[in-house]
Amino acid sequence: DAASFFGTQSVNLDPVLFGGIDWGHNSNPQASNFVVGSNVLILEDSTASVGVRQGFVSGATATLIYANRHSDSSSINANLNPTNRANLTLSVNQPLLRGFGKQVNTRNIIVARRNQQITDLAFKGQVQEVVTRVTNIYWDLVSLRAAAASARESLELAQKLYDDNTRRVEIGTLAAIEVVRAEAEVAAREEEVTIAETRVRLQETLFKNAISVNGMSSPSLVSSRIMPTDSIQVPTNEQLGPAEELMQLALSSRPDIAQTRLQLGNTDINLKAIRNGRLPNLTLSVDLTNNGLAGQVNPNFTGNQIPS
Repeated sequence: DAASFFGTQSVNLDPVLFGGIDWGHNSNPQASNFVVGSNVLILEDSTASVGVRQGFVSGATATLIYANRHSDSSSINANLNPTNRANLTLSVNQPLLRGFGKQVNTRNIIVARRNQQITDLAFKGQVQEVVTRVTNIYWDLVSLRAAAASARESLELAQKLYDDNTRRVEIGTLAAIEVVRAEAEVAAREEEVTIAETRVRLQETLFKNAISVNGMSSPSLVSSRIMPTDSIQVPTNEQLGPAEELMQLALSSRPDIAQTRLQLGNTDINLKAIRNGRLPNLTLSVDLTNNGLAGQVNPNFTGNQIPS
């Protein structure tokens, strides 16, 4: 989400382990031998440090560092040479205005979880759309097959009327014009049956494409017929609840509305972080350090010598 890059950036809540090693060798000419006892000071240093940094939902950041420095010099006036200096430092920084609060520092986590819900709802909406489309195609097929069956029954009745009129004309009890009318009725009913059967075949093709990945390109589906096992039954008395309850049920079942609500919630969370970024920067800092020194007695140390 691009909006998460604006406003106050949340602290890193995952612990971070870091460390480093430094080594240096220096040779410095001295203008006087009063300080180090010679005209050249050779100093060799090596430093190793390791630390861990942890962020908290309040916006605070705590850093704990352990460092050890080993020094070896050519100074004859140093009491200890070589020396080891170690220190353990704890630093805590807590924002009091900008960057303060759980709501600001957990917004990326909250937005990510809500985005996952949005993705799930989008998938749910796609599934519902596919199921609804296939269901509508199926019931349309049921309806078209019922219409085709009705057209065939009409054709059978028209054919029976034609046969009856033909016999009655043969025995002289009916005018010949009625046979022509009955024959025209049979032709009209045959056309209706052809149209109804064509619609059924077309609907079967749509249904095959809807339920199969390959659709009509699959050889096993080309010659297959779809035979619905259901029939349309209209209930004589259907009990429905109040229209307001039905509307609320429909709205609560729509994934797109739930997606929009989550997206609006994400926008509100990001706006609060942006407003927080407009606050002045006020930070409470606490540093605690414990130092230690160890080393060997300098064998070249002769004590403090003051020239005469």
